[in-house]
Amino acid sequence: MMKYILIAALILAGYYVVSQTAAIKRREGFESSTVTPAVAAKQLSEILTDKTQSMVGFLQVSDNKNKYENLTEMMEAWTHAKTVASLNALSEQMIGDSTNQETMMSPPSDKTVALMNAIITMTNFQTTVVPAAFKIVGNS
Repeated sequence: MMKYILIAALILAGYYVVSQTAAIKRREGFESSTVTPAVAAKQLSEILTDKTQSMVGFLQVSDNKNKYENLTEMMEAWTHAKTVASLNALSEQMIGDSTNQETMMSPPSDKTVALMNAIITMTNFQTTVVPAAFKIVGNS
């Protein structure tokens, strides 16, 4: 009899724990249902603006403008050099692939694809990140 009472008590305790955790609703995004998306967007915008200003202040872009300009110019030169080096390596790989008769009609090798991806990555970096860095340094 004691065994059945203990089992019943454990079942009730388990039910209580499960019902309490099921009552807690987890929500992603907004913490309160009274916050409208426009209000939340304004709050997040203010937070991002404050964080950006503190980051720019921490980096002291306006105080060290010449150093950041030199760094950005060196980054642009490095990107150009890396792209040319990748193009040279790609051309050597493609020449090597074309001299091998077995791979002539097969798809490009993994190394060729990796070199092409490296060139695409460098080109995207050169066309998006470098101008953005110049703009940020120029506006400070």
